[in-house]
Amino acid sequence: MQKQFKIKAFYVFVFLFFVSSCGRKQKIFFPLSQEEVVAVNKLDLPSVKGLLVQQTDLGVYISWLPLFSEKTPSNIKEFEKNLLGFNIFRLEKNAMFIPKNPINKEIIYINHYVDFNKKINNLDSYTVQPIFKFGNKIVGGPSSQIIKQLAKKIPPT
Repeated sequence: MQKQFKIKAFYVFVFLFFVSSCGRKQKIFFPLSQEEVVAVNKLDLPSVKGLLVQQTDLGVYISWLPLFSEKTPSNIKEFEKNLLGFNIFRLEKNAMFIPKNPINKEIIYINHYVDFNKKINNLDSYTVQPIFKFGNKIVGGPSSQIIKQLAKKIPPT
């Protein structure tokens, strides 16, 4: 008799435990991953300067100044180790928003790019965005100034 009472009490305890925890967010006492939480304000990151867009026989040549130099302030230069590269965006005609996907397939590691797209017209504009990595998080920095393609052709380099 006492054994049956203990079994019933156990079932009641288990039932109350599950009912009382329904709808509540479970607390994690022992986190499984040790991810580094980094809070970065995109406005603190440097933006690309000196964007130049020129027409060549091969396509549109896009170049920009290095993101970091000896003259870069120390509070900005600390982000140099986090720089992955750059994404280039083409704004067709008089687009009001930067497209979701860049024209480059992979991140660009150098300070120039040739857009070989043969359908380019003089209404297209370009902007460049630096890409940073903080912990496991990839962050796009502020986009550069939007520059329209220049009609003047330059020889390929």
